Amino acid sequence: TAYAWTKENPGGLMIGLVGADHVKFEDGITGRYQRMTQGNQDCVSVILNPTLIDTRPSGSVNVATNNAFSG
Repeated sequence: TAYAWTKENPGGLMIGLVGADHVKFEDGITGRYQRMTQGNQDCVSVILNPTLIDTRPSGSVNVATNNAFSG
């Protein structure tokens, strides 16, 4: 796992390329990693070309609203 690798390689840098839904908010990979490390490791996520839906919790934005802003 990412946690095991970073624990065994404290000077290392791990980069993961994953889909946007896997890094959103605190339930994604970055949130899980932070919980596993108990905040003792840096963890940064970057979402490339996010849409409105990518920046809001699930269910808080509908597709019609998103299309109005993407034009």
